[in-house]
Amino acid sequence: MKPSILWLAQGGRDLPSVRFRILPLLRMAEAKGWDAQAKRYPKTLLRRLQALAGLLLASHRADVLILQKRLLPAWELFILRRLFSRLVYDFDDAVWTDQEHPDQPRKVERFHRICSQADLVIAGTRWLAEASGRRDAMIWTSPIDTEIYTPDHRQPFRGTVGWIGTSSYLPGLQHPAESVARALGEPMLIVSNRQPKWLTPQNGRFRLWSASGELADLRSMDIGLMPLEDTPYTRGKGGFKLLQYMACGAVPVASNVGFNREIIRNGYNGLLLNTEEDWGEAVLSLRNDPQQCARLAENARRTVCEQFALKPAAQRFFEMMRSICSVKQ
Repeated sequence: MKPSILWLAQGGRDLPSVRFRILPLLRMAEAKGWDAQAKRYPKTLLRRLQALAGLLLASHRADVLILQKRLLPAWELFILRRLFSRLVYDFDDAVWTDQEHPDQPRKVERFHRICSQADLVIAGTRWLAEASGRRDAMIWTSPIDTEIYTPDHRQPFRGTVGWIGTSSYLPGLQHPAESVARALGEPMLIVSNRQPKWLTPQNGRFRLWSASGELADLRSMDIGLMPLEDTPYTRGKGGFKLLQYMACGAVPVASNVGFNREIIRNGYNGLLLNTEEDWGEAVLSLRNDPQQCARLAENARRTVCEQFALKPAAQRFFEMMRSICSVKQ
């Protein structure tokens, strides 16, 4: 049997967790002849009530509801459980905390309630799966389409250092950017949806992120940075930024934190750093040794293709959906 699937997405199509954890699967499910759709689940209470009413009145409801990352109150979870026979909770972040306010008891309570009541929990990393409290939680790291995210072999090595990401991580990029600028004598490339407040012509060249320009921006980088502080929130990050760099032929240079350690083998397919002072020295060593940079980049691309490519990951996802339907029958 081919189950029908409905995703309740956390946000719009440009949100990374939607772009890479829902939309590719949605297209592939439709190509397989599955009944699959995704709806944005609103944030405000009134609009959520309207959305719930729409689900209640729908003449056809999916076999599997996949709730992405939202932490719902008990009454709302109760309604979804009654509307759908199979509930999957999917998350790829430490959703019970955040960077500014790490201690949030209400979020923790809601997180564990949803994980305990879901028929299946899908977590982005092993650390997140363990945090769910479910021994049967499945680990499904956000995959990358290695047929789209490819290196531009026509680009000569220039030692370009770059960073790409959402504006919420810009404060943590300031010190690495300044360290890189001091070491190289030139600013690094920064691609985001918002210009950093600390940006100067000396420490960064800003480029506004766009979905259409993302691939070209990634391909322009020879070295890609991913600085992270070591906090409960960052330990839950899935390292997708690294996968983008690696797939596009850039050497990843990352903080030795969380899932970064499982993606990068230090000195084989990238570099792991322990202090803020290491950033400038690390990128300078790579720029001064193009052969080492090429070797690391080749190994990085191989790692992504072998471990994080979309097609085998999607096959595993659809097997999980078939399994949960057969268990419930």
